[in-house]
Amino acid sequence: MRVERITPGRRAPARLAGSILARDLTIGGERWSKGRRLTVEDLQRVAAAPSGPAVSVLIPEAGDLHEDDAAMRLAAAVAGPGLTLRGPAQTPVDLLPAFPGVLNVWIAELERVNRIDPLEVFTAFDGQVVEKGDLVASVKVAPHLVDAATVDEGARVAGFAGHPLVWVAPFIPGRVGVIVRPRLGPLTTYAPASVASRSGPRRSGQLLPSPRTRRAQGGAK
Repeated sequence: MRVERITPGRRAPARLAGSILARDLTIGGERWSKGRRLTVEDLQRVAAAPSGPAVSVLIPEAGDLHEDDAAMRLAAAVAGPGLTLRGPAQTPVDLLPAFPGVLNVWIAELERVNRIDPLEVFTAFDGQVVEKGDLVASVKVAPHLVDAATVDEGARVAGFAGHPLVWVAPFIPGRVGVIVRPRLGPLTTYAPASVASRSGPRRSGQLLPSPRTRRAQGGAK
């Protein structure tokens, strides 16, 4: 990685196309966030802007990854079944459940990944009940440029045990009989479609007569 400078109101060399802003910059009333990859058109707009202080830009070299590309590469290694990716949005890539279920996180591998500077993976709690579209994890790489080998090492650690680092297990539809007290009716059982969770919303269910009640009703006919 090299560092050079561009100055609003002055023409920048065309070779700086693809360079990355090291800080926020406002051009023509539009705020450009740090980390922005400058295009040829961007450089032309900088040259046409009113005069201003010089701004540092980062020049990628062989083996460098932009933070967005690095976060996407690491997120793809971290995310398992039942998750979709959103972003990157100013670097973080979010992991969202594709359906309701239970979040699973391999904590030991997560800690190992987070020990690799500058990789960052944040997750909700292992075993937490989640809904479709909830934010359950976020992957971020802090600097604007990072060594690709570092990201690959994080991806290797994430898959070290041969299973995804984070994934969602779907609820499996089933029918169970639960005796309810106080009694709702003569010998009636409650059969929820899925078990209610302490940390999540209750699932739908239906009241069904017990086998004894069904036999009694059948005999009465």
